Amino acid sequence: MPKLDTTVLSQGGLTPALADYMIENCIGILPLPLGLGIGFLVNGKNYIVPMAVEEPSVIAACSAIAKIIGTHGAGFHCKSTPPIMIGQIQIIDIHDFEQVKYVLSSGKKKIIEYANQNCQAMCSRGGGVVDLRFR
Repeated sequence: MPKLDTTVLSQGGLTPALADYMIENCIGILPLPLGLGIGFLVNGKNYIVPMAVEEPSVIAACSAIAKIIGTHGAGFHCKSTPPIMIGQIQIIDIHDFEQVKYVLSSGKKKIIEYANQNCQAMCSRGGGVVDLRFR
């Protein structure tokens, strides 16, 4: 079994400076006990889920229900949508929104093609501009 280095814990744990270095947009740290939820059958594969909580019964309850669902059902089934980012452009001083919407909608394919010329690396990985919506 690997030896657990508890030095950082005995010195107060994670500092805000270190946390800020570790992730983007860090706004704080949570000094909570870290435990493991066990028995999570997700899409046919067993997982151990780390949980940082202060309530003693939460991890036990999650593990118990995961065991029940895994034993008497097929576990949890998850899926996700593709990672789509939404960008917004605001056009001001429009006097006839329906006319502008019509013009932009009519040229939608050309606008998307033009935009994707400027992000060819993203497009080669399956990304790029995929749709335009107007409101």
